Amino acid sequence: MNTTHPQNRRGFTLIEMLVVIAIIALLAAIIVPSIHRALESAKSTQCASNLRQVGIAMTGYALENNGFLPPAGSWGGQTAPTWYNTISPYLGKEIEDIRDDEIAAITRACPSWQGRRDLNERARLTKPGFGMNMHPRAGSSLNPNPNTAGPVLNGFRIIGLGDLDAPSRTILLGDSADWHLALSGGNWVNGNWWTDSNVPGGYYSGHPDRHRGRANYLMADSSVAALQPDVALARLRNPITASQ
Repeated sequence: MNTTHPQNRRGFTLIEMLVVIAIIALLAAIIVPSIHRALESAKSTQCASNLRQVGIAMTGYALENNGFLPPAGSWGGQTAPTWYNTISPYLGKEIEDIRDDEIAAITRACPSWQGRRDLNERARLTKPGFGMNMHPRAGSSLNPNPNTAGPVLNGFRIIGLGDLDAPSRTILLGDSADWHLALSGGNWVNGNWWTDSNVPGGYYSGHPDRHRGRANYLMADSSVAALQPDVALARLRNPITASQ
């Protein structure tokens, strides 16, 4: 009976293994950033879609309230519901009671926002990753001094959609670390992004670089745009004189 013996197989040499490892590392260095960019792009796209749906809810609220926007929230000791609580029913679902300490309680939020871990649980649950513009009439003839009149606040300072002179450039909502879009410095028309090193992301209000150097914003005409920080800042300061 003839028997055959398998041929001896040579294993990989050290040099060959190092070459394979180097090739794998090179491919990983090329592929992983591409996957990361694709994931971030998908989150930004979902964020923009959520903003559009929130914009529809804002419009629905305005139609039932004589054209007025909801108040952004409360400031200076006043009491008023925050905008996302007000419009939640118009999104087809009431506020969710999420207790995973991660994302916001609003049903349509920014998927890139993971909550403010510097806040207590009660406050953390109410951060959707979007903020409402506190002075949408900045620069308007109806609001000659935006630092003393016109903010969407406290339930009595409310603004109608028809009161906005440049709706295609007027920001209503946008990526933010808190429920508001407010500028620092005490002078709105010369204000800057409100930074805070104690807050995740580095911003107390706004988050202008959340999506790879840009952020998403809902305009008063219901359009959504991904804007660079300087462009968004110009629109917040004075949407009438800001460039397209």
